[in-house]
Amino acid sequence: MSDKFGVVNRLLEAGIVPSELDDTSADLDYRPRITRDEWDRRLEVAWTALRIEAEKWLKALPDEWQSHPSVQLAKAYISIKEENQTDTAIAILKKAAEHWDASAQMLLRTGEKLLKLNALDAGLESLNKVPSRCADTDYGWLSVAWCLYSCDDHDRALEIARRLATITLEFWIRRATALLLCRAGCKDEAKELLLNGIEAEVPKRSDWLAGMDEPHYGKTLHALISHILRLNPEFVQAWVIKAQILRSLKEYTDAHEAVAKALQIDYRYPYAWAAKGNILKDQSLYNEALDDLNQATILDPTYKWAWALKADTQREMGSEDRKLYDEALGSIETALKLDERYTWAWGIRGETLSDKGKNIEALAAFNRATELNLEYYWAWTSKAEMHRKIGQYEEALVAIENALKDNEQYAWAWGVKGNILENMGYREEALPALDHATKLSSDYVLAWIWKAETQRRLGRYEEALKNVEIAFNISDNSPFAWQVRSEILDDMGRTNVAVDILAEALVSEDKNTRLNAIGGLMVVKDFKSLDLIRTALLDSDSQIRALAAWAIYTIGDSLAIDALLKALKSETDSAVYANLVDAIGPLKDSRVKNALITALSSQEKNVLYAAASSIGEVADEEIVETLFGMLADDDQTLVRKAAVGLAFTKIDLALLRLQQATDKWPDSAILHSRLGVSLRRKGQIEKAIIAHNKAIELDDNQDIFYSARAIAYMCDGKFELAIEDIRRAIILDPNWSSPWDGLGICLFELSKYDEAMNAWWRSKTLIPGDALGQVSLAIGYWAMHKYTEASNLYRWVAKLDPKYIHDWEWFQLEEGWGPRMLATAMEIVATIEVDERL
Repeated sequence: MSDKFGVVNRLLEAGIVPSELDDTSADLDYRPRITRDEWDRRLEVAWTALRIEAEKWLKALPDEWQSHPSVQLAKAYISIKEENQTDTAIAILKKAAEHWDASAQMLLRTGEKLLKLNALDAGLESLNKVPSRCADTDYGWLSVAWCLYSCDDHDRALEIARRLATITLEFWIRRATALLLCRAGCKDEAKELLLNGIEAEVPKRSDWLAGMDEPHYGKTLHALISHILRLNPEFVQAWVIKAQILRSLKEYTDAHEAVAKALQIDYRYPYAWAAKGNILKDQSLYNEALDDLNQATILDPTYKWAWALKADTQREMGSEDRKLYDEALGSIETALKLDERYTWAWGIRGETLSDKGKNIEALAAFNRATELNLEYYWAWTSKAEMHRKIGQYEEALVAIENALKDNEQYAWAWGVKGNILENMGYREEALPALDHATKLSSDYVLAWIWKAETQRRLGRYEEALKNVEIAFNISDNSPFAWQVRSEILDDMGRTNVAVDILAEALVSEDKNTRLNAIGGLMVVKDFKSLDLIRTALLDSDSQIRALAAWAIYTIGDSLAIDALLKALKSETDSAVYANLVDAIGPLKDSRVKNALITALSSQEKNVLYAAASSIGEVADEEIVETLFGMLADDDQTLVRKAAVGLAFTKIDLALLRLQQATDKWPDSAILHSRLGVSLRRKGQIEKAIIAHNKAIELDDNQDIFYSARAIAYMCDGKFELAIEDIRRAIILDPNWSSPWDGLGICLFELSKYDEAMNAWWRSKTLIPGDALGQVSLAIGYWAMHKYTEASNLYRWVAKLDPKYIHDWEWFQLEEGWGPRMLATAMEIVATIEVDERL
């Protein structure tokens, strides 16, 4: 299927398939907008059109061309894709292999196809002819060996590789043969092959070392390089290669010594400066790494690897300073100007765009990387992870299988595969993939955590706890690990143990430990955990205080009002103050309004923004006029925040002012979108949808516009249309939890309970402890007859905020709940009330 998909999709993009199928191209690229069955149906339509066109082209060729192996191969390819045509395809391929003019490359492809069709004898016969049709016989046998290896015939591949190792004199063929032996796990043989006869040709040139710092070789190549350096200690490139190998083995001290030796020999050697920067980058010493990489590009402005490495370093620094993402893109553009076919640069471009939230552009970059090199397993894995993030699970699986086809020993790919399967709800199938990931790389922290989380969701708490502790032993600085361990202990009924661990962490001198503790406390359903988060509002570190305020806002802790107001009085950091303002905004308390009015007069921009967007619930006519006045400001961020505040104001004047604003500024997409929200909250759904349509017409690249229209569709019972908009919102920003929660609601209303739960789990993973996400999970549990889990979870959230008990109109107009969600919630609440009376 993946092979057919790739062919059809490329032909659609090139316009070769008739134009009436153009819409199929879009659906193939972003398939989650349609069902699997519909996607398969459209794919068959496109394939049928291609087959008909191809058959016309082939028949139109002159008679003397019909027997040419290229034509035969094309006919065979069409036959392979048709059901019950395997025998026909084999017969055509055999005929192609027998043709006197079949080239080595043609025989190689023909043999590969025959092997994959289980025509073993015919396939081997075709492959055996390859070396005699090659100018270099050794190269021919090497190609055959790799072909057999890719077809999972490892025994024959190794037999040829070992025979080749005894006869070849070309070092590059030795190197490629050694790589095959390494891939097959025969590292000692690979080492012996590379060492054999090396004294007779102590290298004076550097070109034969190119690419030998790949991590496939590891300790095997380290022994070879060390041997070479004993023979020629002034060989500068070998010192750099040694440093790179040591870096891949995480032996950083020795790596620095090796690269220092290289620079001692030649201080102006760009490769040494780039390698030094690469080592520092691995150690997260980004500023120092950037200095060395700048030196490399100054010494050699055409050094594409240094430019790409510089871009990757700037990308990793972008989480602290988002401006560096643009600088990273500038560096990668330089690398691609030097070599437009530089696959790694395309991969880094994809990673950077993904981090920046440009997901469609990121996918295009990963597509380009894999088009240039179909065996580029890192790019395939990155592409798979990108598809997973935006909920395109089938495409993610196709991409990850391509990665593993090229390198089945790639631990990251196995981990990503397990996570994809878990996200799809296939948890039993996910565990073997995650097990394999941790076997290949025992220090793969995220795989251990994913494994623990998967086991937790299967109810295997002891195993889950054991695996998350392994993750902690490797590194105790993963926020996800702290969260998962807390949830496991909470699920096991050992909440007090979880709280005690987190309470101790919260007073640690290490800042990261305190940050991680707050993340863990967010998912523990215990009032002591809430008390601990509130105490963090007074921490000495502003980042801790900001996270505590955000946690209270996320959890929906309506009992935290006193702690928040106290913190507001003493807070001097504007970023923390803004978070505190966000946290008090939704709370039902008479003191909230005065605090927000005070914030609304702040000279600090971020405080003003927070107040403008949060004050809507308590706004009176005077505040509405203040917000309306802000809409004329040159600061577009303030305009957006004020529009949000007006949209969430209940009094009629706010709706009137938003309508006047859209008349005054008709080209403002945000004003039309927020008018739609205000109309929807008033129950005017049809008018709301018209306003949202106008917003998207003006700007179709904003996730919040699609999410807002989706809620309006949900309020109108149009859940299929809502899903289309939610899918688009997720593609634009997969890290925002609200669309995932909305997707779950729509799927639930369509009675797709398992899929709904998977969507809600994604939402919960993105923002742990989120009150609305927990309510959704409780409703999902109830529908799946897990009544105890449902009532316990719902009871906990209701204690934090009473609106989850009877405010059904709020859920209909604010969250888009349909009749199934409401009925289930009412049923849970009724059961809780009966339990409490008893």
